[in-house]
Amino acid sequence: MIMKSLGVVLMLQFCSLWTFAQQKEKYQGNYRWNQFQGIAEFGYIPVGSDSMVLDGDFEFLSQSEPDSRIFEKNRVKGTYSKNIKTGRWSYRHENYQVLVEDVLDFKLDAKLKGTQINLEAGYKNGVPDGKWMFEEIFFNGQSKETRTYTDELLFKEGVLSEKLEIRFRDQERSQFIRGKFLPGGVMDGEWVLVYAQDERLISEVRNYKNGFLLGLVKRDLISDRVLEEVIFFETLEKLKQIESGSNSGFRVADQVFGLEYSDGFLGNSSKAKAQEAANAFMSQFIQNLLRYENAYLTEKGQLVRVPIHTRRMVYEFTRPQQRLIEILPNFYQELKSNAGKYLRDESFELNQNSSAAMARAFAVYRTLYQKLESLEELIQLLRTKNIQFHDISQILPNHPELFQSEVPFTFSFAQTAQQDRLEFQLKDFETGFFVGLESYLRQIGQALQKEQKIVDESLFVIRQDFELQDIEKQIAQRTASVEALYLENSENEYLLAVRKQVLEGFVGQLKSKFSGENRFEVKKDIGQRILSQYTELESAFTELLEMDTYPKQVDEAYMEEVFNPFTYSRYDQRIKPKLYDSYEELVAYYKSQLKAAETGNEVRRWIRKIRVASLRLLELKDQDTKKLERSLNKRNQISKIESLLGL
Repeated sequence: MIMKSLGVVLMLQFCSLWTFAQQKEKYQGNYRWNQFQGIAEFGYIPVGSDSMVLDGDFEFLSQSEPDSRIFEKNRVKGTYSKNIKTGRWSYRHENYQVLVEDVLDFKLDAKLKGTQINLEAGYKNGVPDGKWMFEEIFFNGQSKETRTYTDELLFKEGVLSEKLEIRFRDQERSQFIRGKFLPGGVMDGEWVLVYAQDERLISEVRNYKNGFLLGLVKRDLISDRVLEEVIFFETLEKLKQIESGSNSGFRVADQVFGLEYSDGFLGNSSKAKAQEAANAFMSQFIQNLLRYENAYLTEKGQLVRVPIHTRRMVYEFTRPQQRLIEILPNFYQELKSNAGKYLRDESFELNQNSSAAMARAFAVYRTLYQKLESLEELIQLLRTKNIQFHDISQILPNHPELFQSEVPFTFSFAQTAQQDRLEFQLKDFETGFFVGLESYLRQIGQALQKEQKIVDESLFVIRQDFELQDIEKQIAQRTASVEALYLENSENEYLLAVRKQVLEGFVGQLKSKFSGENRFEVKKDIGQRILSQYTELESAFTELLEMDTYPKQVDEAYMEEVFNPFTYSRYDQRIKPKLYDSYEELVAYYKSQLKAAETGNEVRRWIRKIRVASLRLLELKDQDTKKLERSLNKRNQISKIESLLGL
């Protein structure tokens, strides 16, 4: 009976395998693989009507659209097992630039420049595993140079294993990365990195212990001068306590982390910045090495995961601390949102100079919003709970700039700059970091609330008339649209002049008066004048763009083709030269006045004069103007020319 049952099971398994093999199909044609669009050939198993599972040999080729200068190509070959990479894969990435130098006798003189990256990779269960080969070749003109080559990269379960030794040649300068790993891709022992920075060759030696960065030293390789030295004393002390078993409240975290090592300091600290250059150097290599791995890179090629790891401590928090970790991010966000809402208030911004109190309030809001923004990274650690990997006792000593007892600021009123400061109590940090942080945020909230009362009362008076409020909104909207209009065509000489003289000059002065005026009727009149200027400038915009078309039409109309019977040649000749020269003089004057115009009304006036003068010249072309031309001469004043032309 047992043998019979076993036979049934084996038969079912065989049938299943046979059905699976029968379902397998081949595809050849257009295909999108990772972020690349190209042509592929592969085996697959259909799943439903619109889905499939990659299975079997896979080949892919993508190349950039034909371009006169840049050419990019990707070749991929490997094997999938039910949508999972397996076995050996090969990749080639090529990026070339054609530099055209000359064309001689119908022959193109050009130079090819670019790079070729070759990869031989191994996979197990869909992740990098086994030996990898990496090669980068640089090509320039007739010279080809292998910039990088190594066939000793060893992956194990998706992380680099044993050691990393790779050298880069760059214009006779040698750069390299050398270090060892513990199991799991954890950095250990001495790591030596040589890389270029600001036209210098830097040698950076780092010392790791089980993923913990103990210190680093940077030297200029040419002068042998020590540029920077950082020792992580707190980390050394904690590791010593762990080894002796005397650690309390912290231990080595089970998780592993990326290249950036941190323990009680944030991204803008000197300890973090000291790591940036070498980390970027290693990241660039990893990015090239894993350019085809979606698990490590985004579609835009940015690293989100690395096969090299560091370690950190994990810290225990009490229940009161955990409660503050939960509530502080929301409290912070409320403060920041409220401050941002007031700073974006069009009426507040327009009326900040209505009084000294309002000017000060706007400066306080701006200063405190910036202070809140400086705390964003810290609050994000609380929000994501990653604060557990930071020694909170070291944050205040490492970042005194975040929690100042005095925050200075400047504000201006009546063309006078004034200095002031906000004061904060820091004594609660002595009780605990989170208690101190909550207290600091509450003091920021109290300072904002105090100013909010002043702002609300002032704006209530200013906004008591709906008409004025509507004018303010219109000014804000029209300012954005008109300025955008005149910035889009920044190369046009007329638009540039009008923007400087009218928008930045006259309208800017009106807006300053509007901001500083409290009397309703006067403020309303100024606001309407601002809107009137915007209307004039919007109407003038298209005509300013086409300003040179009027003189061009006249120029073409007053130029005739003449045949010379003696030379059998044709050439252009100006007709009615005196009349045309007077017109040119007139238009040149009008244009100079247009560029110097200080208001939108003046701009429209000079545009109208140029248009009318041009139309008058076109009327006179086919009329008898001999008497008029005799009256015109170079000594005529502008007003005389206008009179003679009937303008």
